[in-house]
Amino acid sequence: MLGSAINNGVAPDTSHRSNRAISVLEHWHAKIMFQGFNKEMDEIAKVQRGYSIPDVELRECLKRDNKEYILPKYNAFYEKYSNIPFTKNPEKYIKYTSEQVSALIDRFFDVAA
Repeated sequence: MLGSAINNGVAPDTSHRSNRAISVLEHWHAKIMFQGFNKEMDEIAKVQRGYSIPDVELRECLKRDNKEYILPKYNAFYEKYSNIPFTKNPEKYIKYTSEQVSALIDRFFDVAA
């Protein structure tokens, strides 16, 4: 689920289009990718609240593995698109910083959840 939003974060090939078309296409792509990531991250956070892993070592291992999979890909996407003006309302599309994603994952599988 979340992997599809992250793995597909590569900008489409626009080498055959004009500069104006590239800009419009990249703006659209950034919006769609941030929306998809936000939706999937919210859904995963909601679903995982139903899971509790009392074994501390296993719980921390799962968190670490999730971070190792998600964060590098999200960081690359975030760095590429968060500082370009792809929208007049960035707060509508950029819901999470990399640090916020990390903090959210840290709350996964909590025995107190």
